[in-house]
Amino acid sequence: MDNFLDSVVSSLRASELPAESELLQRWGCLGEGFSPLVSVQCATYNHVCYVEDCLRGVLFQQTDFPFEIIVLDDASNDGTSELLQKWADAYPTLIRYIRHDENQLSQGLPPSYFAHGKHRGTYIAHCDGDDFWRDKTKLVKQVSVLEGNPHVVLVGHGTYLVDQGGSLLREEGLSVSFQRDCSGEDLVLSQGFYLPSTIMYKNVLKEYDYERGRVINGDIFLLSLLGQHGSGIWLQDVEPNVYRVHDGALWSTLSEDRKHEQHMQTFYWLYRYYVRKGRQGYAAHFRNKYQRTALKAVNGSLLMQQLFRVLKQKLRDKAFLRWLAVRLRRMGVL
Repeated sequence: MDNFLDSVVSSLRASELPAESELLQRWGCLGEGFSPLVSVQCATYNHVCYVEDCLRGVLFQQTDFPFEIIVLDDASNDGTSELLQKWADAYPTLIRYIRHDENQLSQGLPPSYFAHGKHRGTYIAHCDGDDFWRDKTKLVKQVSVLEGNPHVVLVGHGTYLVDQGGSLLREEGLSVSFQRDCSGEDLVLSQGFYLPSTIMYKNVLKEYDYERGRVINGDIFLLSLLGQHGSGIWLQDVEPNVYRVHDGALWSTLSEDRKHEQHMQTFYWLYRYYVRKGRQGYAAHFRNKYQRTALKAVNGSLLMQQLFRVLKQKLRDKAFLRWLAVRLRRMGVL
């Protein structure tokens, strides 16, 4: 379907946004301390063509409770930063703009590392800077489910996949098998999944685990952590958001080899995390997933790169070097 986004985006951009004072008055926050119920996290990098749609989709939310927007700009250099500063100036209470002077993701530090501890809300929602929400009642519907179900930690919904030109690629970003409610065990074991820009979850992760910071694409890791606190619900009555597939996208433009590598990295660090936590069953599960993913790597050089990284780590281990020296002497090499 060509120009799928034309009517959706034109309507979003043509509608007049409420001023910050109007929103604060609606929430009863004028002259009082601002205490958001929901924190919306928006990670962005070089999204100058898209990020305004993201912010509009959030600010259009029709809620009777306050929310904040935490924008994490990873040193954009295409005009995104200047654009975001204007929005932050227009909504100084609602928008908390955090800009890095140097790109952090390229140095191995994901947005989650910098966002942790900054969410003031009881609930956290995500919308990356190149995606946007279409349903103005999305936040209300998700909060209602979380507040009415103590055993539920997470809610998600559908999404449209759209290409750079605005054409519809798929009417649902996830396969049918993932369009369902998930038990906590499903989430922990990565047997259930929700796309990040659709989710809202309870603000229950009080510590930032070292292993999580070692994973660049942390969606699977996040869901596994949340699964220890409850189950997930798939909402049918929320209009799908829009997920853009474009040249600058972090995940959708990766080659299959690179996706394999990212999954291997995620499963390895989940294995390490559950070993540290003493959850041996979960640790064994992710060790097996890591090994199976490695064997599925279609490019032999990718597997060699992973083995080389492991070898480099081992070569720093004095016990391993002593063991290797003994083996080589027995073989007559030394």
